[in-house]
Amino acid sequence: MKILRCLFLLSAVSITAGCSTLNSSSDFSDAVQSIKERSNYVEVAAKTIIPDTQALVGANLVRSELTYTSVQPIGESNLTKKSTIDMTVTFFKSYDVFHSASVLGQTVALDNSKPMAETCSEHCTVTQWVSFPFSERELAEFSGENVNFTITSGNNNIVEVSVPKAYFEAIEQEADTLIARNQSTQPYVNQTPEVTKVNDSAPASKALEMTQYWYAKASAQDIDKFSQFAISNRKGVVQKLESTSQELNMMQYWYSEASEIERSQILQWLISQ
Repeated sequence: MKILRCLFLLSAVSITAGCSTLNSSSDFSDAVQSIKERSNYVEVAAKTIIPDTQALVGANLVRSELTYTSVQPIGESNLTKKSTIDMTVTFFKSYDVFHSASVLGQTVALDNSKPMAETCSEHCTVTQWVSFPFSERELAEFSGENVNFTITSGNNNIVEVSVPKAYFEAIEQEADTLIARNQSTQPYVNQTPEVTKVNDSAPASKALEMTQYWYAKASAQDIDKFSQFAISNRKGVVQKLESTSQELNMMQYWYSEASEIERSQILQWLISQ
């Protein structure tokens, strides 16, 4: 009974503190907490969300919070800074600290972002701040509505964490929009002639030309879908949209056939429309 009362009190604190945070039923259209733009990358941090958790082995977490930070390079920049999931997890002191996460069958070590804290009343709890890398490409591999992964302290405690995929997508879309806007303002001195001249041997011209052709025939709905598709897949087409529209399918085809430079040219043209 004492343990149950402790859990109830901690849950009440969590609910009170969580009024300014998101949860699985939130509207993620306003999920961005902050934006940082640098010369070689953009960083978009999400608001905190309370994930759904379930103990697979041992006890469930007393409390948990999660934030996602997307880091996207501008151009061909090679970054050491990566997109990350950061979590705050509180659990009873009798359990070991968490040391790894398993995402899509791959195990990654957890980084402790700051020293752990211990709180004792009737029972002692430990709060641990951890993070691990999570990329846009990994996000695309989740086919369902949720991103699921586990965190583990070994054989004693394994907890499954579930967060709506839409939470991550909202942040990636914001980052993609910033990257596209940045690219549209960069000079394309050597590339512009390839886009505008008629030359069948130049793939960039052909890809842009055919995209423009089908764009002119497409409906407003197809244009909107293609624009979102192009921004989300600017680094390479991960997954095509399922559609019965010939115009949308052809625009996707030519965009998929384009090189990275050609995709940038198409994006630049789309943004100017």
